[in-house]
Amino acid sequence: MSKLMDGLVERKLVRREGHAGDRRRINLELTPRGCALWQSAHASAQASLAARLSALDEGEQATITRAMHILQPLFAHQGIHS
Repeated sequence: MSKLMDGLVERKLVRREGHAGDRRRINLELTPRGCALWQSAHASAQASLAARLSALDEGEQATITRAMHILQPLFAHQGIHS
């Protein structure tokens, strides 16, 4: 994980700072460039998924929608917001 973070920091996609209260912890934050790249990748993934789901018939789409409503609380994320 450290090597991955080092690469993201070098590419100026992530900012890394020591934690003020605990030297063992590190704060990571997307830079504006990293945030723009993440938003672009997220939008591309959404568009790709929407295109694939649009090929399903209405009944299949309704089943997927119901399943997504059930799964959404289980996969709700914190910390990254679009």
